Amino acid sequence: MRASIKGLANALVGRLPEPARRAARRVYYGRMLDAVREEAQVDLSLLKRVVRRGDCVVDAGASIGLYTKFLSALVGPEGLVYSVEPVPETFYERNRRALERMGKELTAWNKDKRHDTSVQRIRREMTAVCEKLPAADPARATCDGALVPAKA
Repeated sequence: MRASIKGLANALVGRLPEPARRAARRVYYGRMLDAVREEAQVDLSLLKRVVRRGDCVVDAGASIGLYTKFLSALVGPEGLVYSVEPVPETFYERNRRALERMGKELTAWNKDKRHDTSVQRIRREMTAVCEKLPAADPARATCDGALVPAKA
């Protein structure tokens, strides 16, 4: 029964206009990432035995970042996780979330305006990167809005 519901849901999502499809996937990926428990994933338990603090690891085919998130916790700030996702739609979704998080953290870091110069420099650099994307590219709006200061 569950498989047929999932198939029906996929068929319905496939018929949605592109912006609605992206929104549906965004919600789905976010819930999936939040719902995963280490105990339920055999691979994650195995990684815990192999990967150590300070290691450098690669998450090839990173999808929504489940393994990236877990590996980052294992290697800690001393280690590195290279996360590679070859599917453009999934790549953009992961990066949208990361950029939004970064924008919120920058805004919080600069709440007393002591770091305005640094934040403005970062925003200028980000704008230069965003301007390289075609105007019609769906990632452009995400990129443009990622580091916009939060409204008071």
